Amino acid sequence: MSASDFLRRLDVQLRQLPPGERENALAYYRDYFADAGIENEQKVLEELGSPEKLGAEIVADYYYKNGAEAPIMYPKKKGMPLAVKIILGIILCPIILILLIAFAAVLFAIFIIPVSLMAGGVIYFLGGIAVMLINIPTGFMVLGEGLLAAGIGLLLFVPVKRLMVISWHGIVRMFRRLTRKGEVQ
Repeated sequence: MSASDFLRRLDVQLRQLPPGERENALAYYRDYFADAGIENEQKVLEELGSPEKLGAEIVADYYYKNGAEAPIMYPKKKGMPLAVKIILGIILCPIILILLIAFAAVLFAIFIIPVSLMAGGVIYFLGGIAVMLINIPTGFMVLGEGLLAAGIGLLLFVPVKRLMVISWHGIVRMFRRLTRKGEVQ
């Protein structure tokens, strides 16, 4: 950090002071750096410490000596005002709810496909055992079809499960982003 950076950051911290006092404090530290010279600039920076801490001490000293309370400086918030968020939430809530229900129905339908293939394959396999008592070649064919259906269901189950997890995390992230409070600049 250079002396000019230090003074710029100190200036930001001293904004709670009246303009005359602020300029006096900045002039004092400009002169302090000038008296020390460029070769001792780093030593002076180490000696003074953080410009934010020094600025807070100067402001506190000024208001303590004058018997007044320091004005409270609230940081600026970025983002939409709360009222706008509430109005948008009220207007968009039914639409978002309908879209979420439709999305959940599609995910449920996708999830049912491998589950029903596995269940149907197992039932078909058991039916194939019963058919073998009547006609052995037909029973083997039904057994094979049941195993095929259950196998396809098992193969589809892993990517469908992964799709469900990714979708759930996406929905959670979206709601966190929508409900996140305004951050301080």
